[in-house]
Amino acid sequence: MKDPFTDFYQIGPEIRDGIHRYYRYLSDDLFDSQLAFELPIKKRDYLVRKVKFGGAYQRNERKSDQYDYSIDFGNYSALTMKNDDLEGLFNLNNFNLYSFTDIYSVDHHTIDIFYNEAASDANHTFGNSSIAAGFIMTDYSISDQWRVSGGLRVENAVIETDVVKFDSLNYKENDPRRNYRDGLPLANPGKLNETSILPSLNVIYKWKKSEDLELNARFNFSQSIARPSIRELSEVAVFDYEYRAFVYGNSDLKMAHVNNYDLRLESYFKSGENISISLFYKTFKDHIELVKSVGYSWQNVDNSQVAGIELEGRKKLWKNIDFRANISLIYSQTEFVRNRLDISGGVKNYIPQDTVKRSMFGQAPFVINCIVSYTADSLGLTATLSYNVQGSRLVIAADVKEIPDIYEQPRHLLDFKISKSIGKHFSINFTVRDIFNSPVQRSYKYTNGDILDYDTYRYGTNYVLGFVYKI
Repeated sequence: MKDPFTDFYQIGPEIRDGIHRYYRYLSDDLFDSQLAFELPIKKRDYLVRKVKFGGAYQRNERKSDQYDYSIDFGNYSALTMKNDDLEGLFNLNNFNLYSFTDIYSVDHHTIDIFYNEAASDANHTFGNSSIAAGFIMTDYSISDQWRVSGGLRVENAVIETDVVKFDSLNYKENDPRRNYRDGLPLANPGKLNETSILPSLNVIYKWKKSEDLELNARFNFSQSIARPSIRELSEVAVFDYEYRAFVYGNSDLKMAHVNNYDLRLESYFKSGENISISLFYKTFKDHIELVKSVGYSWQNVDNSQVAGIELEGRKKLWKNIDFRANISLIYSQTEFVRNRLDISGGVKNYIPQDTVKRSMFGQAPFVINCIVSYTADSLGLTATLSYNVQGSRLVIAADVKEIPDIYEQPRHLLDFKISKSIGKHFSINFTVRDIFNSPVQRSYKYTNGDILDYDTYRYGTNYVLGFVYKI
């Protein structure tokens, strides 16, 4: 806070929510296993005919601890700074005890600044997830031209998360003792237990095959799911420096279910070049969006659709230089009843506002990827230059119509990597990520098309030097 009559600034706990330091510790105990078998059936010449089956199990036990230290000022502290000299204000000497005598000759023993931990039970949480899956599928060539693959996958997911203390005391859902911060939802336990049956089918028709050209047509259908993460299910609020606000989970989240349809034409040439064009269509039920509400949280959205076209190819420019590109044009639409979140006594209530139609959360209208690669096998040398850009996409949705949604603007990313093998087992590589140091720019997008900046920041250019040993 600046004194209007001087050039000095003073910082105190009355300024917004004061000054805090957060120390966070996250531990994950992961176990991941897979087992698969493959059996040939009815061998016939070069035709592929086989059955695959197997299973997988994954478990994650997570523990999260947060320590929130706020800066408090001694009774006689009058620290100020000039010219935004934060380093000077938080000099370690200001955290020392000292003595002084006031104008009334009274001795005082005090401290200018000290840290005070805002201890909260909600700062210590746990989350467990276990996913068991089994599958069976067949890959069967009916003839020289027709090939079919498909099968069934069954998954059972169990996810639970809670505050350590509340769980140990067996507090039930919506127990008033789960209130840990006024204005935010109660820290209810997050629980999910669902079994999914996921079929898939892939049909390939070999339209033409010769020494110089192979032309195929593919049709794919599959069902897939997207589960809420442990963090998204945890009701506990955590201050997020990117959003400069509290982000809390939603124990009411459901799994998202997706139907995928693809039609693809692809051609392969003797030179190693190829080109393909694909049409795709997807439907989503209960997909998850990040919503700006009381702070930020996640909510399920009723229905969404995505349709698009994708063009992909590889072209040899010179003897050792290849060019690969992928371009997608995408149309997406989400339709849902927008609800305003009201919190009364820590209990969440969703109040319908209006029906909304807009683009799908996180889905860009176009994506472009390009890669130029140089390969010299005799030298054991490879180098790649890659470029990526995608269109404006929704990254934060608003839960009331008076506040516009927030979109991330296109960001041009250019990366470079060079790798050199040394002998049979060693290699060295050097990578430069985000050469342009492109800014992440997020903007409010109004219904009339106007755009207003929400924030802008940069990750910086990264330089990575790696050494690899292969057995």
